[in-house]
Amino acid sequence: FSIDCLFFVLMMFGFSTGFEFDVNAGTVWFRVTLFSSLRRFKIADFEQICGIGVSGIHNRARVHTWWSYRVVMLLKSGRKLVVSEAKDKSVHAVNRLAEKLAGAAGCQLFAGESEKVLHAPVCGDQPIVEFRDWTFADAITEFWADIFLSLLFFAAILVFVVALTVSLN
Repeated sequence: FSIDCLFFVLMMFGFSTGFEFDVNAGTVWFRVTLFSSLRRFKIADFEQICGIGVSGIHNRARVHTWWSYRVVMLLKSGRKLVVSEAKDKSVHAVNRLAEKLAGAAGCQLFAGESEKVLHAPVCGDQPIVEFRDWTFADAITEFWADIFLSLLFFAAILVFVVALTVSLN
């Protein structure tokens, strides 16, 4: 067991992130904690939020499929920020969390629908929000990093096998 492994294990257990809704200041903060060190970064004032909603993610593993849901924050600038981890709970349970956050921020609530993805093509003071079925584009948007790393790993194995074959000949 090396000192590097110990360092990474300590980092895993001492590192956390999350969003804070500060009702007194009317601000949303992104909090980063590393052991006892705390850093907060201002994300938005409550006036910049046009709504809080719930969006679904269609997960698939071989023969099993399931939906998970997460809370998203829609800003008047058009950005959509994910403010909670995807939960394998019912959409109604995640809607209750979104309702609390929307109440704290004093903004609109866009309650999620079962097996639907939240899309907000237009934000601003009067956002247009629609709930749609899961599409291939949603899968790419959601899982692009996983897909890229899998392809990179496959390419590395392929290069290794070709290099080994060439070196043995």
